[in-house]
Amino acid sequence: MKKKISKEQIEDIVKEVISSQKGVKKESLSDDMDLQTDVNLDSLDIVEIIMDLEDKFNIQFKEDETFRFNTISQIIDYVERKIKWDITK
Repeated sequence: MKKKISKEQIEDIVKEVISSQKGVKKESLSDDMDLQTDVNLDSLDIVEIIMDLEDKFNIQFKEDETFRFNTISQIIDYVERKIKWDITK
């Protein structure tokens, strides 16, 4: 059984992964930031972030949803839903 994790913990880990990928301070990232225009992520950056998050949370992102994320909060919400679904199945 997977351990429950809070939304705040998910947010912290997602921002840590993004900050590590882009070399920016985690504190400078806000949930409503656009991944491409505000954080300057390209499609390769996003794929690498997704792969890192899959490893960290032991989840799988659906391939067709990988490039639908526009903001940091969308990634956080997706991870939260995915973890809740995995815990309850």
